[in-house]
Amino acid sequence: MPLPLLIIPLAVAGGSALAQTIAKLKTHSRLNELRSELEGLEAAHREEMHLHYDRQTELCRRLGMPGPELPQVLREPEEVVASEQPVPKWRRLLRRRKRTVADGSPHTRLGIIGRQWAGFTAGTVWRTSSATILNIVRPVAAKLLGFLPKLGAAGGAGGSIATSTGLRFALSAFSVVGIVVGPLLTGWAIAREVRKVQKARRELESTRLERELELTDWASRTMELQQQLEAATLPTGAALL
Repeated sequence: MPLPLLIIPLAVAGGSALAQTIAKLKTHSRLNELRSELEGLEAAHREEMHLHYDRQTELCRRLGMPGPELPQVLREPEEVVASEQPVPKWRRLLRRRKRTVADGSPHTRLGIIGRQWAGFTAGTVWRTSSATILNIVRPVAAKLLGFLPKLGAAGGAGGSIATSTGLRFALSAFSVVGIVVGPLLTGWAIAREVRKVQKARRELESTRLERELELTDWASRTMELQQQLEAATLPTGAALL
Protein backbone atom coordinates (compact mmCIF):
# COMPACT_ATOMS: atom_id res chain seq x y z
CA MET A 1 0.00 0.00 0.00
CA PRO A 2 1.41 3.45 -0.89
CA LEU A 3 2.93 5.30 2.04
CA PRO A 4 0.67 8.43 1.76
CA LEU A 5 -2.39 6.22 2.29
CA LEU A 6 -0.80 4.77 5.43
CA ILE A 7 -0.25 8.07 7.26
CA ILE A 8 -3.55 7.90 9.17
CA PRO A 9 -3.35 4.16 10.07
CA LEU A 10 0.28 4.53 11.13
CA ALA A 11 -0.53 7.63 13.18
CA VAL A 12 -3.37 5.80 14.91
CA ALA A 13 -1.17 2.75 15.55
CA GLY A 14 1.68 4.93 16.84
CA GLY A 15 -0.64 6.90 19.11
CA SER A 16 -2.16 3.67 20.43
CA ALA A 17 1.27 2.19 21.11
CA LEU A 18 2.36 5.37 22.89
CA ALA A 19 -0.80 5.51 25.02
CA GLN A 20 -0.48 1.85 26.01
CA THR A 21 3.22 2.29 26.81
CA ILE A 22 2.50 5.23 29.11
CA ALA A 23 -0.34 3.36 30.82
CA LYS A 24 1.77 0.24 31.34
CA LEU A 25 4.71 2.23 32.68
CA LYS A 26 2.44 3.99 35.16
CA THR A 27 1.00 0.65 36.22
CA HIS A 28 4.52 -0.76 36.57
CA SER A 29 5.54 2.11 38.83
CA ARG A 30 2.37 2.06 40.93
CA LEU A 31 2.40 -1.73 41.44
CA ASN A 32 5.99 -1.61 42.65
CA GLU A 33 5.14 1.27 45.01
CA LEU A 34 2.26 -0.75 46.46
CA ARG A 35 4.52 -3.78 46.84
CA SER A 36 7.07 -1.66 48.74
CA GLU A 37 4.28 -0.31 50.95
CA LEU A 38 3.12 -3.86 51.66
CA GLU A 39 6.65 -4.96 52.53
CA GLY A 40 6.96 -2.09 55.01
CA LEU A 41 3.57 -2.93 56.50
CA GLU A 42 4.51 -6.61 56.90
CA ALA A 43 7.88 -5.78 58.46
CA ALA A 44 6.30 -3.47 61.05
CA HIS A 45 3.54 -5.99 61.75
CA ARG A 46 6.04 -8.82 62.21
CA GLU A 47 8.05 -6.75 64.69
CA GLU A 48 5.01 -5.82 66.77
CA MET A 49 3.73 -9.39 66.75
CA HIS A 50 7.13 -10.58 67.91
CA LEU A 51 6.95 -8.20 70.89
CA HIS A 52 3.46 -9.41 71.82
CA TYR A 53 4.46 -13.06 71.45
CA ASP A 54 7.55 -12.66 73.65
CA ARG A 55 5.58 -10.74 76.27
CA GLN A 56 2.74 -13.27 76.36
CA THR A 57 5.23 -16.15 76.57
CA GLU A 58 6.84 -14.53 79.62
CA LEU A 59 3.49 -13.74 81.27
CA CYS A 60 2.21 -17.28 80.70
CA ARG A 61 5.41 -18.71 82.18
CA ARG A 62 5.02 -16.59 85.31
CA LEU A 63 1.35 -17.54 85.59
CA GLY A 64 2.09 -21.23 85.13
CA MET A 65 0.04 -21.36 81.93
CA PRO A 66 0.89 -22.90 78.54
CA GLY A 67 2.47 -20.40 76.22
CA PRO A 68 0.73 -18.87 73.20
CA GLU A 69 0.84 -20.54 69.81
CA LEU A 70 3.41 -19.09 67.48
CA PRO A 71 1.56 -16.74 65.07
CA GLN A 72 1.74 -17.54 61.41
CA VAL A 73 3.56 -14.32 60.58
CA LEU A 74 6.52 -15.46 62.74
CA ARG A 75 6.73 -18.95 61.30
CA GLU A 76 9.26 -20.03 58.73
CA PRO A 77 7.93 -20.23 55.14
CA GLU A 78 8.42 -24.00 55.17
CA GLU A 79 6.16 -24.32 58.22
CA VAL A 80 3.45 -22.22 56.59
CA VAL A 81 3.51 -24.32 53.42
CA ALA A 82 3.43 -27.56 55.42
CA SER A 83 0.38 -26.39 57.38
CA GLU A 84 -1.64 -25.73 54.22
CA GLN A 85 -3.90 -28.34 52.67
CA PRO A 86 -2.04 -30.40 50.02
CA VAL A 87 -3.11 -29.76 46.43
CA PRO A 88 -2.94 -32.54 43.81
CA LYS A 89 -0.12 -32.12 41.33
CA TRP A 90 -2.42 -32.13 38.30
CA ARG A 91 -4.45 -29.31 39.81
CA ARG A 92 -1.32 -27.28 40.53
CA LEU A 93 -0.29 -27.64 36.91
CA LEU A 94 -3.68 -26.61 35.54
CA ARG A 95 -4.34 -23.85 38.04
CA ARG A 96 -3.36 -20.44 36.78
CA ARG A 97 -1.22 -18.54 39.24
CA LYS A 98 -2.92 -15.39 40.45
CA ARG A 99 -0.67 -12.41 40.88
CA THR A 100 -1.06 -10.42 44.08
CA VAL A 101 0.10 -7.05 45.30
CA ALA A 102 3.15 -8.78 46.81
CA ASP A 103 4.36 -9.67 43.30
CA GLY A 104 4.49 -6.07 42.10
CA SER A 105 5.03 -5.66 38.37
CA PRO A 106 6.40 -8.80 36.67
CA HIS A 107 7.99 -6.78 33.85
CA THR A 108 10.80 -4.26 33.48
CA ARG A 109 10.43 -0.77 32.04
CA LEU A 110 12.70 -1.69 29.13
CA GLY A 111 10.68 -4.84 28.46
CA ILE A 112 7.40 -2.90 28.43
CA ILE A 113 8.73 -0.33 25.98
CA GLY A 114 10.35 -3.00 23.82
CA ARG A 115 7.19 -5.12 23.47
CA GLN A 116 4.95 -2.20 22.60
CA TRP A 117 7.22 -0.72 19.96
CA ALA A 118 8.20 -4.10 18.55
CA GLY A 119 4.51 -4.64 17.79
CA PHE A 120 4.23 -1.19 16.22
CA THR A 121 7.35 -1.80 14.10
CA ALA A 122 6.05 -5.16 12.91
CA GLY A 123 2.72 -3.59 11.94
CA THR A 124 4.49 -0.80 10.07
CA VAL A 125 6.65 -3.26 8.13
CA TRP A 126 3.54 -5.30 7.24
CA ARG A 127 1.66 -2.28 5.99
CA THR A 128 4.50 -0.78 3.96
CA SER A 129 5.86 -4.08 2.56
CA SER A 130 2.68 -6.05 1.99
CA ALA A 131 3.37 -6.54 -1.71
CA THR A 132 6.75 -8.14 -1.04
CA ILE A 133 5.29 -10.32 1.71
CA LEU A 134 2.44 -11.41 -0.56
CA ASN A 135 4.87 -12.34 -3.34
CA ILE A 136 6.64 -14.62 -0.88
CA VAL A 137 3.54 -16.08 0.77
CA ARG A 138 1.46 -16.57 -2.39
CA PRO A 139 3.47 -19.44 -3.98
CA VAL A 140 3.78 -21.21 -0.65
CA ALA A 141 0.06 -20.88 0.04
CA ALA A 142 -0.73 -22.08 -3.48
CA LYS A 143 1.32 -25.23 -2.94
CA LEU A 144 -0.39 -25.86 0.38
CA LEU A 145 -3.79 -25.48 -1.25
CA GLY A 146 -2.73 -27.91 -3.94
CA PHE A 147 -2.41 -30.63 -1.32
CA LEU A 148 -6.06 -30.32 -0.36
CA PRO A 149 -8.12 -33.04 -2.04
CA LYS A 150 -10.94 -30.80 -3.16
CA LEU A 151 -8.69 -28.09 -4.51
CA GLY A 152 -5.98 -30.30 -5.95
CA ALA A 153 -7.65 -30.51 -9.36
CA ALA A 154 -7.97 -26.74 -9.62
CA GLY A 155 -4.21 -26.37 -9.94
CA GLY A 156 -1.79 -23.96 -8.36
CA ALA A 157 -2.91 -20.95 -10.39
CA GLY A 158 -6.40 -20.86 -8.92
CA GLY A 159 -5.05 -21.27 -5.43
CA SER A 160 -2.53 -18.51 -6.02
CA ILE A 161 -5.20 -16.09 -7.21
CA ALA A 162 -7.47 -16.93 -4.29
CA THR A 163 -4.66 -16.53 -1.80
CA SER A 164 -3.53 -13.21 -3.25
CA THR A 165 -7.08 -11.83 -3.36
CA GLY A 166 -7.85 -12.98 0.17
CA LEU A 167 -4.67 -11.56 1.64
CA ARG A 168 -5.04 -8.23 -0.12
CA PHE A 169 -8.65 -7.96 1.03
CA ALA A 170 -7.62 -8.80 4.60
CA LEU A 171 -4.82 -6.23 4.43
CA SER A 172 -7.07 -3.44 3.17
CA ALA A 173 -9.80 -4.34 5.65
CA PHE A 174 -7.29 -4.35 8.48
CA SER A 175 -5.95 -0.93 7.49
CA VAL A 176 -9.46 0.59 7.41
CA VAL A 177 -10.96 -1.18 10.41
CA GLY A 178 -7.78 -0.67 12.40
CA ILE A 179 -8.48 3.07 12.52
CA VAL A 180 -11.57 2.32 14.60
CA VAL A 181 -10.58 -0.93 16.31
CA GLY A 182 -7.12 0.29 17.31
CA PRO A 183 -8.31 3.06 19.66
CA LEU A 184 -10.99 0.74 21.09
CA LEU A 185 -8.39 -1.90 21.90
CA THR A 186 -6.17 0.79 23.38
CA GLY A 187 -8.99 1.97 25.63
CA TRP A 188 -9.62 -1.61 26.72
CA ALA A 189 -5.91 -2.16 27.44
CA ILE A 190 -5.69 1.04 29.49
CA ALA A 191 -8.82 0.05 31.44
CA ARG A 192 -7.14 -3.27 32.25
CA GLU A 193 -4.11 -1.45 33.60
CA VAL A 194 -6.32 0.72 35.79
CA ARG A 195 -8.10 -2.38 37.14
CA LYS A 196 -4.74 -3.98 37.99
CA VAL A 197 -3.79 -1.03 40.18
CA GLN A 198 -7.24 -0.88 41.78
CA LYS A 199 -7.11 -4.61 42.56
CA ALA A 200 -3.65 -4.30 44.11
CA ARG A 201 -4.78 -1.31 46.19
CA ARG A 202 -7.81 -3.24 47.47
CA GLU A 203 -5.60 -6.18 48.40
CA LEU A 204 -3.23 -3.89 50.29
CA GLU A 205 -6.06 -2.26 52.26
CA SER A 206 -7.54 -5.69 53.03
CA THR A 207 -4.17 -6.90 54.29
CA ARG A 208 -3.77 -3.75 56.38
CA LEU A 209 -7.15 -4.31 58.01
CA GLU A 210 -6.36 -7.97 58.75
CA ARG A 211 -3.05 -7.02 60.36
CA GLU A 212 -4.70 -4.32 62.48
CA LEU A 213 -7.34 -6.76 63.72
CA GLU A 214 -4.69 -9.37 64.53
CA LEU A 215 -2.63 -6.83 66.48
CA THR A 216 -5.74 -5.68 68.35
CA ASP A 217 -6.51 -9.26 69.42
CA TRP A 218 -2.96 -9.89 70.58
CA ALA A 219 -2.74 -6.57 72.42
CA SER A 220 -6.00 -7.36 74.18
CA ARG A 221 -4.70 -10.78 75.18
CA THR A 222 -1.43 -9.30 76.42
CA MET A 223 -3.29 -6.78 78.58
CA GLU A 224 -5.52 -9.52 79.96
CA LEU A 225 -2.53 -11.65 80.98
CA GLN A 226 -0.85 -8.62 82.50
CA GLN A 227 -3.91 -7.92 84.63
CA GLN A 228 -4.05 -11.58 85.75
CA LEU A 229 -0.40 -11.45 86.81
CA GLU A 230 -0.92 -8.21 88.73
CA ALA A 231 -3.97 -9.67 90.50
CA ALA A 232 -2.06 -12.84 91.34
CA THR A 233 0.88 -10.93 92.83
CA LEU A 234 -1.17 -8.55 95.01
CA PRO A 235 -0.89 -9.11 98.79
CA THR A 236 -3.85 -10.87 100.39
CA GLY A 237 -4.94 -7.80 102.33
CA ALA A 238 -4.71 -5.56 99.33
CA ALA A 239 -6.72 -8.07 97.33
CA LEU A 240 -9.48 -8.03 100.00
CA LEU A 241 -9.62 -4.23 99.93
